[in-house]
Amino acid sequence: MNRTPRSRWLSLCLLGLLPLCPVPVLAQQASVGDSTVLPPPSGDEPAPSSVPAPAIVLPNTGPFAPPPASPPPSFENLWGQLLDWMSARTFFADHELDIAKPHLNAALVGPAIFPGGFTTTVHPPTATLNWVAIPRLEVGWFLPPSFGYFAFSYRGFADDGRQIVTALDGVPYALRTRLDLNQIAFDWGLTPYSFAPRWFVSGRIGMAAADVYFDNVAVSAPQTQDASNDYYGAGPHLRLDVWREFNLLPGLALFAEPDLMVLVGRIQQHYRESDVVDGSTLAGSFFVRRTQTVPVFTLRTGLSYTPANLSQWRFMVGYEFEDWWSVGKVPEQASRGQFDTNGIFLRAAVTF
Repeated sequence: MNRTPRSRWLSLCLLGLLPLCPVPVLAQQASVGDSTVLPPPSGDEPAPSSVPAPAIVLPNTGPFAPPPASPPPSFENLWGQLLDWMSARTFFADHELDIAKPHLNAALVGPAIFPGGFTTTVHPPTATLNWVAIPRLEVGWFLPPSFGYFAFSYRGFADDGRQIVTALDGVPYALRTRLDLNQIAFDWGLTPYSFAPRWFVSGRIGMAAADVYFDNVAVSAPQTQDASNDYYGAGPHLRLDVWREFNLLPGLALFAEPDLMVLVGRIQQHYRESDVVDGSTLAGSFFVRRTQTVPVFTLRTGLSYTPANLSQWRFMVGYEFEDWWSVGKVPEQASRGQFDTNGIFLRAAVTF
């Protein structure tokens, strides 16, 4: 069979002599570029190295890292840790002075039992109380950011009023009324939150305790009547702080602080009467104790100012009103009593 030169060339290529054959034009255009790396022949592959690859060392951080080695506990170490904890936190204090007028609405009515079983009714009137200065002290510390703060506060005052009153029978008598208050609170407060431009809101929640004492004493030549009420209780404490800053003066803001306490405790009332009869004195008394719930509402509102060159200070002035309900009310008894105060307050707070 005669083959053409073209057929002879194809036969040589098929017999394994293709590397010697010229590359067609299309094959030349699809040749491998210089950047393409082809695997070396199997006989030229390097032998695997006997040196192991370096281990990857992870940093000793993160939530799953082992705790660092610590020295054995000692008093010096614990004291140093306490100092570090205190130095990492910011403390604050404020002092408030209220110039207020208390109004006591008390009607203490109870029996006085004399020896032999004779009973009279003790019901001395209530005198008008005077203006009083009421101090309030508070200290606290800020927790890490977004964790709020703790605050401990104390507030108290002692007020009295005296009057000379003429009875219906024309006998004059001296009337004295006293009102004493001691109040403490321990709160956890929230970090202020801005819910609108230049508007801020914060709040507190905690526990409060109070002791309220008041009495009415009427003294005349033939007779003395004394009725006293002592209440002590504790319960939850809530406070809301809302303020708005103004562009009129940097650092100036208008604020309001509604405050609520609900105290559960004991009321103790004493009734005493002494009469002078034929040169001798007869005395009778009665004592009652009951459990009572006392709600307390306080509202402070006014202006707050922080100087630009004293950013750690805040000065506040405004009006304050508070009301103590049922502080002298005894269930199933005729006695009742509550008081309120209203006036102005001045407050200075510093952060250090």
